[in-house]
Amino acid sequence: MFVLQDEVLTVFEKVGLGSDEACNIVVGDSCSKGYDPWHQKWSVPIPGDKPPVTHHSPEPGSPVTGVLHITDIHYDPLYTPGLTRDCGEPLCCRPPNAQGKAKLCHVEQEKQTVL
Repeated sequence: MFVLQDEVLTVFEKVGLGSDEACNIVVGDSCSKGYDPWHQKWSVPIPGDKPPVTHHSPEPGSPVTGVLHITDIHYDPLYTPGLTRDCGEPLCCRPPNAQGKAKLCHVEQEKQTVL
């Protein structure tokens, strides 16, 4: 059983997706050709004019704070440094992908960083 089955079905229901649309989103083009939300032109109307951009500079001598913003965090327990990252599969850098001559996996974060 799919762990998030109830949550996913609730989202599909609230968004108003039928079985063909939901199947196309989850499975892809092999499911149906009726609806593909990823290749639609989207338009979001925003009322009013865009407000002017205002730049604010801190007062001289005011305290300075640094911010580290990290996004797209994931941990892949099968990640293996040194394997090819251009393997033609949905997930590379994991066995049994052989080492390539270029584009090797070496810039992933360790589990300790994510946790």
